[in-house]
Amino acid sequence: MKNLVIDLLIKMAKADVQTKELTAQVEAILSAPVASAEILSSAADLLLAHFDRLISVSHFVEENADNNLAHH
Repeated sequence: MKNLVIDLLIKMAKADVQTKELTAQVEAILSAPVASAEILSSAADLLLAHFDRLISVSHFVEENADNNLAHH
């Protein structure tokens, strides 16, 4: 009887560990789209900021070129 109880406790402990591992895997799977969306959003924000800087530089160059031509 003692061995049966010990065996049952071991099986319950294994089942508990497997349940926790499965729960962790499911949580990782469910959080992946959120993390991916955040990464894509951050990348898009960086890209837009870079384009904004490029446009600002080109406007600055155009304005200064016009001013320099007007003075000469």
